[in-house]
Amino acid sequence: CRKEVHRRQSLVVADVKFDVPLA
Repeated sequence: CRKEVHRRQSLVVADVKFDVPLA
């Protein structure tokens, strides 16, 4: 269960990191 949450957070962080440089 914790692994799923960690993976989801990692994906969110990657999305934000990708969105930040793009903006």
